[in-house]
Amino acid sequence: NVLDRCDEPRGLLREVQRRLRPDTGRLLLAVVLPFRPMVERGAHRVPPRERLPLDPNASWEASASRLWSDVLEPLGFELEVLS
Repeated sequence: NVLDRCDEPRGLLREVQRRLRPDTGRLLLAVVLPFRPMVERGAHRVPPRERLPLDPNASWEASASRLWSDVLEPLGFELEVLS
C-alpha cells in the first residue's frame, strides 16, 4: 500500500518493472481503491507531484479497470489475477 503515498507513483512502477526479472519476475500489488493519494511532507499532507489518471470518487470496479488500462498495461505489466 505504498503507491497512494508515493510522490512519483508512475516512476516507482517504472523502476519496479525495470528491476523485475524478464519472464519470471512478478509484482504483487495491493492498492486501496478508489485511489486517493497524498504525501506527507513534515506535518503537512499534500498531493503527490505525479498524479495517476484515477478518479478519487470512482467505484472499485472503475478504479481497478483504469489502474490496469491507463497505468499498469502502458508500463508493460501483464495482468495474471485481479481480486
